[in-house]
Amino acid sequence: MASSPRAASTIAFTNAAALFVGYGMFSVFLGATFFVQAPSALTGYGFDASVLRTSLEFMLPGTLLAIPLGPLSGGLVGRYGPRRVLVGATVLGIVAMAALALFHGHAAEFIVALVAGNAAISVAYASMPALLNQHVAPHDTGIANSVNAVMRTIGGAIGSAIVITILASSSHTLTTPAGSFSVPTEAAYTTVFTLGAIAFVLAALSAAFGVRKHHVAP
Repeated sequence: MASSPRAASTIAFTNAAALFVGYGMFSVFLGATFFVQAPSALTGYGFDASVLRTSLEFMLPGTLLAIPLGPLSGGLVGRYGPRRVLVGATVLGIVAMAALALFHGHAAEFIVALVAGNAAISVAYASMPALLNQHVAPHDTGIANSVNAVMRTIGGAIGSAIVITILASSSHTLTTPAGSFSVPTEAAYTTVFTLGAIAFVLAALSAAFGVRKHHVAP
């Protein structure tokens, strides 16, 4: 599929970046979804959000931003190259996940971090096909992008499993007049978001040092 060992290395590191970004994506989505619904009066964290409020107030802004980011990412790729765009997106992902881990006491700052995280994921995924297409022969672009999509899925599967495991293993029982229920600790969410930041660090390193500069496949 790759035209040279150098191109093969770039493809491998691009797929590694896809895996790490996939992991980070589920750290954002799952961790944030559960966090905002936590009853703050009982747990000391969270925003008492209903399922509807979680969807509209916390998750929807980042989702809506992804719509204009599609054509915008194409323009950035055309101007700066997919490698630089991927590095920039993963660095933004690091900042977003670090903000979620460190600053989650107010809804506004949490939403801003979520929007930044969604933007990082959208731009990173938009840059990867262009990056792969630079390093494979034209008739292999479909295969290259299919493998990259599989790596994203694998990263997401690993991320979701680890997030759920961390949250479940740290859960403790709270008893209220309405009954007893289990909730994770705040430290567990901090761990989830920190691991997401580490995943974006690994993605950034893969893009910055593993991906070669533009190589035109014959």
